[in-house]
Order: sequence, then C-alpha cells, then structure tokens
Amino acid sequence: MECSCPRAQGIGRILSRLALLLSIFCLLPDGALASTAGVDDNGGLPHVLGEVIFQTPGENGKQIYIIGHSHRSSISGANGSHTVKAQAEVYRIGEWLIHNKNARLLLPEGFFKKSPAIAIKTASYQEPDSLPELVIDNLELEEKLADTRVFVNADILLKKNYPIQLQQVEDADIYRLVGDYLRMASEADSEVGPLIDLELSYLQEVRSAAMLQNIPVAIEQEFELGNITDRQAIFTIGMAHVDEIVRFLRHGRIEIKAPGGGGGAP
Repeated sequence: MECSCPRAQGIGRILSRLALLLSIFCLLPDGALASTAGVDDNGGLPHVLGEVIFQTPGENGKQIYIIGHSHRSSISGANGSHTVKAQAEVYRIGEWLIHNKNARLLLPEGFFKKSPAIAIKTASYQEPDSLPELVIDNLELEEKLADTRVFVNADILLKKNYPIQLQQVEDADIYRLVGDYLRMASEADSEVGPLIDLELSYLQEVRSAAMLQNIPVAIEQEFELGNITDRQAIFTIGMAHVDEIVRFLRHGRIEIKAPGGGGGAP
C-alpha cells in the first residue's frame, strides 16, 4: 500500500512488519455518538460499560483495544461537563479488559517521557495469582477524577491500581507542534482563526497516524522483554481522533488531505 501521509504507511505494512494480526476494537463510553456499522456483537463487553463501534478479525492474544474518551482541556486543564463521567467509564472498560482479556499494556494519548517507545524490563515484577475485583468504588473514582488540583485521569488510576505496563506512542515533535497550534487557536482572531483550525485539523490526523505506527513497536518491545504475555494493548485516545482512526482502518491505508482542500499529502 502506498504512503499518503508524511510519517505514515499503509496499515497492512505497519502490522505485517511485526508479523502481527491484530484485532482492532473501538470501545466508546455508553452514550457516545458513533456509527456501529459492521459490528455484529459487542466483543463480550457488557453494554452497560460501552459500545464496540468497529472491529476487525484477528487472533486471540493479538489485539488492540481502542477506547475513545473525553479528557481535560489541553489548554486550561479544566474538566468539561462530561469529562469525569467519560473518564470513569474509560476506567471501568480498562478494568474489564484487564480482568477478561488479559490486557496488560496501556498506551495512553499524550507525551509523558523523553524517549518514546522504550521498554525497560522490571526484574522484580511478578504477575499476581489473582487480581482485585474492585479496587475503587464509583463514588471515590469520580471524586478522584473531579479533583483538578492534581493531574489525574483513567490511565493514571489504572496504572496505580493494577499490575499493567505503561508505554508511550506519541511522536514528540508532532505532539508539541499540535500543542503550539492549540494555543494559537485559542488566542487567534476571527480572521486568522479559521486558517489555524485547518492546519490544526491536518496535524491532528498526522498525529493519529503516527500513534498507530508506534503501537506495534511498543507492543513488540514489551513482549520481547517479557513484560506482557500476549501481544495486545489498550490504546486510549480522545474522541476527536476516533473517526479518522476508524477511517484509516476501514480503508486499510492512511490518507490525509493537506490543508486547503488539496489531495493526499505526498
């Protein structure tokens, strides 16, 4: 498949370079608006937790679970009207995947360390004989997520409460560039704002493509180091990215239109 985006490859080439056949699930918190076309079941996920909106066939033990969510403002750090509820639901979906799908690798959106996709074997780590069924109740969970005095989200709480690995899949340069454009968009006037928004939309799609490319690398590194026993992971990403990710996967290639209405990027 031909590359239609800088830094991007066809989805088939991304997966085949690691000889992986991955199932892709988009798990959305209950009530989220999304098309369920082509999904015959909910992947075993209880409907009270969320809905599977897209999936591709794969092998047991070789899966990516993509959870679309709402997160705090990238500019102010404030919670939106649905952020706490959405994050609580993401936590419960992640908890269910840990218990029921043996998911032990968490790949959150965001840039949180200097060197992306570098896995380190923890010699003292041992898989527990059993996992706690409910580490935190719903009331305490929402209270923690609502506290804006500290940076906390579903990913942080899952890592704190369960024996899972955390890995990074963001491209640092793209991530920082998107951050710059978000700040510019928040300060732009009515004349410049639409132009910045067009460029920002393009960069966000490039960012999504880069993260998809980095997922197989992160999974393989953790597996080879023995930090996980199955080649699978939970990938959490903002709802704004879900439509484009599903489009990439459905078409089997990454194609992004350049700002201004041009064709796919060379």
